[in-house]
Formats: sequence, C-alpha cells, structure tokens
Amino acid sequence: MGKWRIGLLLLSAALAVACQQPIPTPPRIEEEAGPRAPAPATPTTAPSPTPSLIPTPTPMAALGTSCAAPPIPGPSAPFTSRAAEGCFHLHLNAGEEWTHDGYEIAAMIGYTERPACAGFGLALSWKVTAGNGEGIVWTVNTQGVERMWKGPQGNVFAGCSYITLRNNGAGPVDIDVRVVVDVP
Repeated sequence: MGKWRIGLLLLSAALAVACQQPIPTPPRIEEEAGPRAPAPATPTTAPSPTPSLIPTPTPMAALGTSCAAPPIPGPSAPFTSRAAEGCFHLHLNAGEEWTHDGYEIAAMIGYTERPACAGFGLALSWKVTAGNGEGIVWTVNTQGVERMWKGPQGNVFAGCSYITLRNNGAGPVDIDVRVVVDVP
C-alpha cells in the first residue's frame, strides 16, 4: 500500500473518532405560556436604587391574546415592503427601564437580518393595558441625537437606533408593543 493511502486511512480514522465525540449544546430555556397575570398592586415602598433585571418581552402569540397597540401604517419611501411584524407584552415596575438596539427588537419578532441602516426601517407602536401610562417615556438615540415620545399610547420610528423605554410613573404598567420592520 502506498504511503499516501496509509496517511489517508489514518486521517479518515482520526476524523471518524472526532466525529463520534459528543458536541456540547447550550442549555435550552423554555418558558411556559399562560394567561396574562393582572398587574400587581402599587408598591407601598419606594423603588430600590439597586439595579434589577431588564424585563423580557412575552410574545403575544404565546399569551394567546391580541395586541392592543395601534396598527402601524404600511411602508413609505424609501421603504417599499414590510419584512416583519409582531407584537409582545412588557411589564415594567415603577422606575424600570427596558433598553435594546433596533436590531435586537427586530429579532424579538423573528427578523434576524442586519441590513445596513439605510435598508432597515423599524417602527414601534405601544399602548398601556394596565396601570397609569402617563409616566411612560420612549427615548430613541440615533447617532447621538435623542428624540422622546411620552404617554400611554403612541408610535416611535427608530431604525438603527438605541431605544430605551422607561416607566417614570409611581406604579407598575403592562404595555403591548407592536413592531414592524420595513425594507427597500
């Protein structure tokens, strides 16, 4: 047998052994969907200055309910088609913030592409469904320019921005958030 054949057999054997080794997989986290819990009563103590976890959105489909957030009009120039649309529910206690960039929010509704900013139109609408939404403040930071939207219902146009939702109110709120991604 030629030397190259022996080398090829040894390489094949090494690959076969390597392929039989178990590949570690990351732990899988599953959440159980159930009926939406009512908003907790207004706390009688002041919020803690210690940071808390950022709330994770719950997709509306998992809750089995419709989205109360207003519809977002179809794409407008320079965008010509709607690439994704979805809705999720957030619960924010008094003083809590929820912060993500536009691409992360799009991924929450299943749009995982990352086109250039000129080809990425992200819009959000929201409606507070429980609690007093007067303390709701959306801040959108696009290349150092900040814009703000306030109140219990509205629309935010964000794109490739860094987006912060803050509950400046005295009590907790539940919010339905509709997200659309439009592309050229």
